[in-house]
Amino acid sequence: MLAECTVDWRQRGTNPVDAYIDFLERLGKDAGNYEDYISTAITAGGYKRDSSIPYAEVVAKNSDYAFAVADELHRQGQLNVHETLDAVALGKTGWRQRDYLLFFFNAMARPVVRSKESPEYKLLQSIFSNPELYDADVFNNESLPNEERYPHYSAFAYEYWQRISALDIAPINRTVRVLDWDRTLGGRAEEELAKHIGIRVATPHMIQTSRDFSALGVSDELRAHMQQLTDLGADILAPPTTPRLVLIDE
Repeated sequence: MLAECTVDWRQRGTNPVDAYIDFLERLGKDAGNYEDYISTAITAGGYKRDSSIPYAEVVAKNSDYAFAVADELHRQGQLNVHETLDAVALGKTGWRQRDYLLFFFNAMARPVVRSKESPEYKLLQSIFSNPELYDADVFNNESLPNEERYPHYSAFAYEYWQRISALDIAPINRTVRVLDWDRTLGGRAEEELAKHIGIRVATPHMIQTSRDFSALGVSDELRAHMQQLTDLGADILAPPTTPRLVLIDE
């Protein structure tokens, strides 16, 4: 669904609040049925650790890994991909980083919006248009160190939560962290919001005493990604604890 929306929203110049409304309308009666959200590093970690890999290939390989993890968890009955929102499916819309974050905040919290004339719609638009909620020069400046930028992401997550707390919301059940979650500013802010709202946060664990992926009962594609990413030093699993990939709440 998100992949289908990308080009349309880019061509129409749709802002993240109207995109959220459009997304729910496209889902129709299934709007409240997605229960999980896949959060992953796309440009900040994973294959980005290998400086020889071109940017476009980093995005493609990190996205492929996230999809492969979701498929494997679906195969094992731990996640239903038909009831899962995978952030990597949304491509280039022309938004800034804060805009993507606001869209996914809405998709996680699922505030109920009755119409574009309703108070809740106006509140969400005010979050989008209020320049006092974040410092754009820091928030969107990728040349600055992450630890200098992250307090602004954290503050935005808190302010968003404070403002929507008066609304009717239907939060998702769980967010699943799959790749270098400590390197992605957006992912860290999403995790903060999840904890504010009470959304479960889960991480894939490999239940065995070593990280020998040859014994792990996953697809060859996913096994190859796991080995390459681990060799690069990426965080893809919680510390090792029977050869199986399982989701455990943090």
